[in-house]
Amino acid sequence: MSRPQAIPPIIPRTGTSLSVVRDGKVLVVLRGKQPHKGCWSFPGGSQEAGETLEEAARRELLEETGLVAGELSFLGLVERIARDDAGSVTHHYVLARYRCDAFSGNAAAGDDAVDLRWVDAREARRLPCVPQLAGMIAELLAAGVGEE
Repeated sequence: MSRPQAIPPIIPRTGTSLSVVRDGKVLVVLRGKQPHKGCWSFPGGSQEAGETLEEAARRELLEETGLVAGELSFLGLVERIARDDAGSVTHHYVLARYRCDAFSGNAAAGDDAVDLRWVDAREARRLPCVPQLAGMIAELLAAGVGEE
């Protein structure tokens, strides 16, 4: 008699999200993996053991976009909880948000990002985005984040 396979509990995971702004536009990546596969989001991802949140942000930016971050500014924490149709939690992330005003390298999608582009708030509203992305882009640009 076979045992039913145990489903691992969903526990909160820490990660990062980066708002990279250039010339009034924000860099977004098309997610190639779950959660939110096929949706546009800020670059970022899970923190690895032994890594500070800032180190994780820098690594994720490099892996997903090929860009090397200059100085990062901490914007705060955001919590993302996803549920299935039955209301069960499928993902729970606590993300450290950073702003990147300076970077080097040539942007190219990599790792779990299948595409990337620079968008303004109007363009972001037309893309299939992770929840709250278009609003966050509008707030960043309205506040002049990354603008000289």
